[in-house]
Amino acid sequence: MTTRQTGIDRFPPPLTYRLVTDHLGSPRLVINMSDGAPNTALEQVIAFIRDRVGGRDVALDKRLLEDLGIDGADASELLEEFAERFHVDMSGFRPADYFGPEAGFSPLALLYYRLLRRLPKTEPLYVRDLVSTVEAGRWSKAVK
Repeated sequence: MTTRQTGIDRFPPPLTYRLVTDHLGSPRLVINMSDGAPNTALEQVIAFIRDRVGGRDVALDKRLLEDLGIDGADASELLEEFAERFHVDMSGFRPADYFGPEAGFSPLALLYYRLLRRLPKTEPLYVRDLVSTVEAGRWSKAVK
């Protein structure tokens, strides 16, 4: 027996949104989908990042650079897609605060950093920071 997909069946299921408070009293956006897809901001961000890092273990406490290996142009591309996908304002975000340049292995760069004993300083960017950004609708983490 074969089934035929009608025009109505091809449309995605309707989404409903609701704002709830978590155990700390902070507001949280919950998106309900009837197709079993991730429905909280946390689940959606984790699924989004997991798709881009080859299915590696992604959790709130994972750092994009140090734990997941996202750096340079890859980081810029991921965050552009992130802003588009989740409709968030990333205007205050400065990639240089969190990621280094995409250069690969360079013996000259290694020698330079060894001689000067100065490695580029970056702040860690956690998955939880991206979840907070989705919930707030804009980038809000301040770098010290």
